[in-house]
Amino acid sequence: MTAHSYIRTPGHLFFAYRESYSEELASLFKDDDLVTSLEAPVYETTAKRMRERMDVSGLTLADARRRLDAEYRVALNYDEDAESMNSWLDRNRWQITGADAPEYAKSVEDSEVPLWTADNPRLPFRLLLEELQDDDTIALDLEDVVASGHVPADPRLCRNAYEKYATIIEGPMIVLTEGTSDGVAIGGALDVLAPHLSGLIRFLDWDLKPEGGASAVVRGVRALAAAGVRNPVLALLDNDTAGAEAVAQLEATPLPTNFRVRRLPRLASATDYPTIGPTGHASLDINGSAVSVELFFGLDVLGENDGRPAIQWTGYSQKAKQYQGEILDKADLQQRFAAKVATARAAGGPHSGQDWADMQTLVDAIRTAFVGSRQEFGLT
Repeated sequence: MTAHSYIRTPGHLFFAYRESYSEELASLFKDDDLVTSLEAPVYETTAKRMRERMDVSGLTLADARRRLDAEYRVALNYDEDAESMNSWLDRNRWQITGADAPEYAKSVEDSEVPLWTADNPRLPFRLLLEELQDDDTIALDLEDVVASGHVPADPRLCRNAYEKYATIIEGPMIVLTEGTSDGVAIGGALDVLAPHLSGLIRFLDWDLKPEGGASAVVRGVRALAAAGVRNPVLALLDNDTAGAEAVAQLEATPLPTNFRVRRLPRLASATDYPTIGPTGHASLDINGSAVSVELFFGLDVLGENDGRPAIQWTGYSQKAKQYQGEILDKADLQQRFAAKVATARAAGGPHSGQDWADMQTLVDAIRTAFVGSRQEFGLT
């Protein structure tokens, strides 16, 4: 019998490759997704995690649909009977999900995705994922092609595929923060809260630059855009006065569609926060004027109520008509958060008693920076 590789959903096998496999699809999996042996490998993850991996690499649902629509219009030029991807999904949804077959579909013999999509299997794969529930398993099955000797056993198979294709197709996401310490902290949080995205989100190292700060992010974004960088690029600025000014500058700059500019999310815990200014101590809403990455470290690092490190009001912005604030004891907070991350890593995830709620909000904001709402695409 001829050996094939497949993508396996709860209901069926798709993307069959005879005596070989798709390196493009393999690049979406991780080597630690392996659930069998290297001599007969099967890699598995959940549909939710796979969607998130593709989203942070820039291949969102909206992008996949746009590109498939364009490819379908080209396909009609040489095959007027070519089936659209939407029609194929309607006809095969029961096979993808494992649902009972509708009467009209029981005679379907060929469930493979339309042939005109073969040049980039990641596009139909992205749409197929939307048909699955978050916890449904999606698998790359190389058992037959490796066991039969057509594909060599390789502990770095997925990583090698990713490194091969990452330079010519989507990913990884590049995030520009206002300083190296911000990237280190958020990167640590990603390792704890979203380890399935490791290696897919990279932070610009400001230690290689003369300075950080909001103005450096503006210059960095413009430089990357001018260089024609194809990766998804996210400029993530503090939710403070300087960040607001930087966002205004970048929004006035025509940027490629693979760029996004965001400020740190609004924090409920920052609506009544201790501050120090010329008139003394006061508890104020510091969203928009003094929220930095440190404010997301959690109550176990920051403390509670008046025990939290205060915001020190510094310079006044004539443009924004408000003061810029900065949290005190930054270095100490960063060290305490690094210890918190180390504890969570050692425990294999968030440790009991740790507060990750605000950092989860920040991780989610980064993860979804390029994603439209599911309602936008007619999904619930």
